[in-house]
Amino acid sequence: MVRHNLITIVPKNIFIRILALIVGASTRDLVNTKLTCKPLLEASADDSVYRISNLTPFPVFSWSISPSATSFLDRCIASRNPEAFFRTGIKEYLSSNAIDSGMREAADSGHPESIYFYAIARLSRGEHGARDGSPDLSGRQFRRG
Repeated sequence: MVRHNLITIVPKNIFIRILALIVGASTRDLVNTKLTCKPLLEASADDSVYRISNLTPFPVFSWSISPSATSFLDRCIASRNPEAFFRTGIKEYLSSNAIDSGMREAADSGHPESIYFYAIARLSRGEHGARDGSPDLSGRQFRRG
């Protein structure tokens, strides 16, 4: 009789889905889950896990941030996390009045606050419709979260 460890026969995509649910609620739980076994550690490297990571525990602005937190946030940006783009966009706007990189990425991904912020910023500049490849904001539907 062959005995299998159940954790080793579960497909990686199932682990990725589990991790996506975990990380959507708590980044601390992601860290703890990664420590439990090798298959979960390997699945945690998937971009889809970081794409929906909950960034609430991290301040938008901080004088000092740990290297591990910086690495995590950079990974979220590389994985196209809308909240990470929004935070980057806020920093860019406040430091250089720019809205065409992080904020635009967040708005294009459907992040509700960034859609609103991006629309207001463009309207305050006198921009009303599609221009230079920018999304046309006139037909956007805004929903209350």
